[in-house]
Amino acid sequence: MMLKPMIIRGVVVLTMLAWASMSSACGDKFLAPGRGPSLCALNKPPRQIAVLIFGNPESPAVSALSSADYQKTLKMVGYKVTTCTGTDECARELKGKKFDVVLADAKDAQAAKEQTGSTVVAVLMKASKEEVKEAKNTYGQAFDASGGSLKLPSVINRAANQPTAGL
Repeated sequence: MMLKPMIIRGVVVLTMLAWASMSSACGDKFLAPGRGPSLCALNKPPRQIAVLIFGNPESPAVSALSSADYQKTLKMVGYKVTTCTGTDECARELKGKKFDVVLADAKDAQAAKEQTGSTVVAVLMKASKEEVKEAKNTYGQAFDASGGSLKLPSVINRAANQPTAGL
């Protein structure tokens, strides 16, 4: 009577051990929940990228970039982020510093490009596909901040590797 539960337990343990050894095959770790690469690892640039958030803090796009969600994502990936909110503050930040990527409200993007000489990502809020496409054609990169912070690192990485045209 006692023998039957012990046999069942033994079979269960052996089955679990066999399952564990089979599940560690090459590449399976990326399919197992919680064992794949993190967002940080996937978007980690080969070097630290200096990012400037440029523009009026009252702007919905700049306000979104300054939110805790976006700041957490940018910090987690490892960007060196600087924020400037006014003309005087931006002029101080730009003295002696070079930024790889400037995130600016679409309304301030041209001024940011002229003042910084860096690659500018035009940031829009609740924009149509046509507006995003037009901003991409003008600046090379554009981002709709209403879509959340998870897509921003890939946009920044593309912008940092994009040559600055016309400068």
